[in-house]
Amino acid sequence: MESPLPLVSIILPTFNGSRYIQQSIESCLLQSYKNLELIIVDDGSSDGTIEIINSNKDSRIAVIQHRQNQGLPQSLNTGFSRSKGIYLTWTSDDNYYHPSAIETMVNRLEEDEKIDFVYANYWQVNETNEVIEKVYVEIPEKLADYDCVGACFLYRRNVYERIGNYNYEMKPAEDYDYWLRAAKLFNFVPIDFFLYYYRIHQNSLTSQLGQIMAARMGEKAKLNTGWINYKQYKKNLAFLDICEAFENYTKKDYSNVRKLVPRAIVVDQSYLLNKGVLSIFFDSILGIQHRDLIHKKITIKNS
Repeated sequence: MESPLPLVSIILPTFNGSRYIQQSIESCLLQSYKNLELIIVDDGSSDGTIEIINSNKDSRIAVIQHRQNQGLPQSLNTGFSRSKGIYLTWTSDDNYYHPSAIETMVNRLEEDEKIDFVYANYWQVNETNEVIEKVYVEIPEKLADYDCVGACFLYRRNVYERIGNYNYEMKPAEDYDYWLRAAKLFNFVPIDFFLYYYRIHQNSLTSQLGQIMAARMGEKAKLNTGWINYKQYKKNLAFLDICEAFENYTKKDYSNVRKLVPRAIVVDQSYLLNKGVLSIFFDSILGIQHRDLIHKKITIKNS
């Protein structure tokens, strides 16, 4: 007998995710909401991930394999192209759902046909599932500032049919780019429940430089979708240049400091009044000259 409940499609892309993927799979299959399909896209893994996937015997699972690694956006596109659900979402191989996550989000969409996209609060956890932070999502207008949607979401199929694929060229901000495009046309609503566990670990994209790289692509996405104008785009990039300069300074990468600070000042002259910015810039120049002078003295003395 066919279920009266609408089908939910969960796409689970993975690449060498053997360490955590079993927990991710189980969190999907053990949802209180039962009428779902789990489409797992293995993106050319070589670490035993596919064996773990195949050990799960559940008729709701479909497995697709890429022979070669194609990246997250293409894995998502592969998965969604095979999906049949009325409602759609995707998750990661190192994260996992609260048992009532899908049911809570489906109920909100079912309550109001004017809502197209819902997203929920989530916990950040460490490698051993200990909660280290609570993350509260914000109103969709905040998308102009940052990715306020976060990691736990569900949307109607007509969003996918209208917006289309995830853009490979926007990696690693392909999700943010998608939300920006969709929020221009559809009604986004946050849910004030914690429904998801987002893992912070050694291989996740959590380094400062990694976040700055993603933020740069996010600014490009905001410009492309009309959330900001070109002047604001350049100013935001200047701020990211300064952030990257400070990060490079701590790593003693002085050549990048000397490149990034002037580039930011050309766009935003207010940095000329920032003592911290000027300090790392001049130290990146004078410090190197000072070290060169010491090296020359040592060379002369030893000759």
